[in-house]
Amino acid sequence: LPAGSRILIPLHAMGWNSIYFPHPERFQPERFAPESDDRSARHNYSYLPFSGGPRCCIGKTYALMFMKTVMVHILRRCAVESQVRLKDIVYEIRMVMYSKTPVLLTFEPR
Repeated sequence: LPAGSRILIPLHAMGWNSIYFPHPERFQPERFAPESDDRSARHNYSYLPFSGGPRCCIGKTYALMFMKTVMVHILRRCAVESQVRLKDIVYEIRMVMYSKTPVLLTFEPR
């Protein structure tokens, strides 16, 4: 590569690699659970939402804790339902994955 070249790692495409993520088209959040067999058999760099290695995102720990805390508070107080079927969502690949169609959710107090 010439000096000064820019390299883009298609993180979305990495997530669709069926070698590391069987049935990537399925919504299976449990595949990312620490105790998941899929996760333990997967290469450490097959999923890089915060980059990887010793110089990964400095905010990774904070961001993960914040997201988990927010989700716990929402799910304890509300039942959440999607108004759009997963297969009906149209994605556009940019620097990050982008939905061309609105992803609508309904929150009902518990």
